Amino acid sequence: MKTYLVPTDFSEVSQNALKYLLASLQDDAPAKIILLHAYDGTFSSDEPLVFEPMKGAEELVYDELKRFADSVANPEVPFELVASVGFPANEILREAKRRSADGIYMGTRSKHQVKDKVFGTVSSHVSLHAECPVMLIPYGADYRHYQNILVATESDIPVNSFLVLARLAEQHDSNLHFLHINTDGMDDFSEAEVKLYHRINHLLCTQQPYEIRIMKAESVWEGIIEYQTTYPMDLTVILPEHHSFWERLIGLSHTRQVVLHSSSPVLVLPGK
Repeated sequence: MKTYLVPTDFSEVSQNALKYLLASLQDDAPAKIILLHAYDGTFSSDEPLVFEPMKGAEELVYDELKRFADSVANPEVPFELVASVGFPANEILREAKRRSADGIYMGTRSKHQVKDKVFGTVSSHVSLHAECPVMLIPYGADYRHYQNILVATESDIPVNSFLVLARLAEQHDSNLHFLHINTDGMDDFSEAEVKLYHRINHLLCTQQPYEIRIMKAESVWEGIIEYQTTYPMDLTVILPEHHSFWERLIGLSHTRQVVLHSSSPVLVLPGK
């Protein structure tokens, strides 16, 4: 049985992420969902460096977690409710590691929320440091079969991440679209792009159809969005090399605005 972690702040955004996961499980093996809410404690005046939970807060959180789970209940999928005190990103990573989670499902904000940042501090930190796949789901996105998967990557591809991708493609009978964005304006294939081409052909041991595209754009995310506009995608996968690629993407403020227009959920696979 697989275990999935769904952090929630009880918003419609996190509710949508939970609904997305439940819909996807219809085509998967039996699973268990850990529903986690991390909340801040208060400082004790006598011991200012020690966090103490607010009195009664834990009971209130569990009541809210139960109502949240009941709102999207699926009798075939067991839920476990977890309340934790601490910085949410750290608590999510800790719980995912402790449970050996098979994946983390997180909602991303709509363009009218949280100062228009799609990737908030928590989701950015979790996607960079999680030891399991992290699915970032745009607000309002509905689950559908991954007929077309866009794979954004650099010249090197971690083998373990590639195997996860291959299994996903086989499960959904997907068309794989490998995309490398050329931002230097050169028309000829660079050494890195040639390396990517050979790497994919060497690692891809599946009968699923695939294509490799080299695309010129001002920035990586602009290239991704342009490709999605031309070729509608059901899922975008980031295959980073030790996460340097993904870290650069989410570290740039303008990319957080561009990704608001992403037409598909983003799956970030571990870099190691």
